[in-house]
Amino acid sequence: ALKLGVGHRVGTPNPGARGNMILSGHNDVYGEVFKNLEFLGMNQDILIYAGERKFRYVTRVRRIVPPTDLSPLNPSREPIVTLITCWPYRVDTFRLIVIGELVE
Repeated sequence: ALKLGVGHRVGTPNPGARGNMILSGHNDVYGEVFKNLEFLGMNQDILIYAGERKFRYVTRVRRIVPPTDLSPLNPSREPIVTLITCWPYRVDTFRLIVIGELVE
């Protein structure tokens, strides 16, 4: 799926639902859909569309983790989105994690 764009991890909630919706994308191959994710700052909007419906999340956490750290996949009681890509650009030894909370 990541060859086609952003992948929605199986078993995680849909946009707007309670829990940790996990979306992954490449930053340096297959369209580079998350190439600019590293430039997303705190308190910035993440807009996710499901058909005609728009969901607005706001960035609250930004972390760099080793690929062995699976904690970003942990469930949540709150409606959040976790965006995951490789980092740094074209090196890919770590994972960039950006977490946003649903605001509308």
